[in-house]
Amino acid sequence: MDLVLDEKIPWYEFHNVYRIPVKLHYLMQEKFPNARFWHFYSLQLKCYKMFTAKEEPSFMKIFFYPDQMQVMICKSGQLQLIQHFPYQDSKDVLFNLLNCCYQLGMNREVVILELAGMIEKRSALYEALEQYFLNIRFDTMEDSIKITDELMQYPNHFFSSLLKMTICV
Repeated sequence: MDLVLDEKIPWYEFHNVYRIPVKLHYLMQEKFPNARFWHFYSLQLKCYKMFTAKEEPSFMKIFFYPDQMQVMICKSGQLQLIQHFPYQDSKDVLFNLLNCCYQLGMNREVVILELAGMIEKRSALYEALEQYFLNIRFDTMEDSIKITDELMQYPNHFFSSLLKMTICV
C-alpha cells in the first residue's frame, strides 16, 4: 500500500504529488522523528530557482546516475518536464534528449544542457552529446559551499546538485 503525499513548490503555482510505500514512510519517520521530507523533484525545482540566476530560453538539466538520468526541462523559466529515464548507453541518452527536444519544440542547437552527476568530460557519452548539442556546460557549486578534501579529488559536477539541495532544505 502506498501513501500519497504532496508538496507546494516555491515560486511555482503547483504541487508535486507523489506516492511512497507506507512502510517506508513510517520507518523513516520512526528513525528520524524530527526530520522533514521532500521529493527529489521538489528540491530540484527549488534549487533551479535559487541557483540559476537567469532563466534561459531553453534549458535542460541532466543529472546522471550509472544507469538512469533525471531530466528537467524549462523554457523561459517555466517547467516543461521533469522525469527519470533509464539508459544503457549513449544512444539511449541521445534518443531521450532528442525526443524531448522534438516533443517540446526545442532547438537542439540552442538549448543549454547543464550536466551533473556521474558523467566525465572525457567519456563516450559526453562526446556523443557534443555531436548533437552546441551549448553544454557542467553544473557548478556556489563559492559558499565548502567541500572536504576527499570530495575535491572529483569533478565538482559529481556532487554540485546534491550539495545545493542541502541548502534548499
